[in-house]
Amino acid sequence: MKKKQSIATLLVTLMLLTVLPSCLRKAYDSGDGSDSAKYGAYVTIYGRYDTGYTFLTDEGALLYPTSTSITSVLPELTTDNHGISRAYVTFSVVGSTPSSITPGEEYTIELASTGYEGYIQTSNTIELFDNQEARDTLEAKSKTIYSIDESLSWVSNGYLNLGVNFSYFAAYTMNLALNSSTDVDVNRNTITFTFYYDSSQTAMGMDATGLFSFLVPDYIVEKMPNDEVNIKINGYGPSGDFGLLAQFVATKYQLTHTKF
Repeated sequence: MKKKQSIATLLVTLMLLTVLPSCLRKAYDSGDGSDSAKYGAYVTIYGRYDTGYTFLTDEGALLYPTSTSITSVLPELTTDNHGISRAYVTFSVVGSTPSSITPGEEYTIELASTGYEGYIQTSNTIELFDNQEARDTLEAKSKTIYSIDESLSWVSNGYLNLGVNFSYFAAYTMNLALNSSTDVDVNRNTITFTFYYDSSQTAMGMDATGLFSFLVPDYIVEKMPNDEVNIKINGYGPSGDFGLLAQFVATKYQLTHTKF
């Protein structure tokens, strides 16, 4: 499933990456003495508006936002089939002000509007095994990017979160793909992905840095014999040549997606 990110959301994400870099591993302090926004986190979204949402932070804390703050800050989540899986949120904790948000703990929260909230374009990794048509389509539409910024990329809860520097004009889609028969090297404990940037426009316009999350299939992670997994991402760089765009190491725990 793929969805396009609006320019407005992209700009929010661009502010987020510029002002709050390095994966936002620290609590956000509003600085005005109020309790409206004491913390910030990247979250994976589970649940429904009518039954209640659970936000799982990338560090492993469970957040339960109140329905009133969902309505006022993230109203898209009040509708069914919203298709939103990832976001960055700022919030306060109901009834207390802990020094930090602790992994493994649970918190009831009030979402706050600080201008940094943003939904993250999220999609599944595309499996290319025995699917030449999909590969041909991705290759035919692929455009070049400037780079994948490793300092703005990380792995959490089964998602590869990639900070991408690129140029865009209008509608676009970011895709991540692999062939499980050729791109999974169990001897070297390495998974190699291919990054595809699909833009329908031939004329590029604004330069931007956007954050995009890609869910890694469980069956790929299960193939890895060791806990530390080497991640390589190939694609088309600024010269137009196909090659290595980024590489880093992740644990199998980070590559495993939590299901509720």
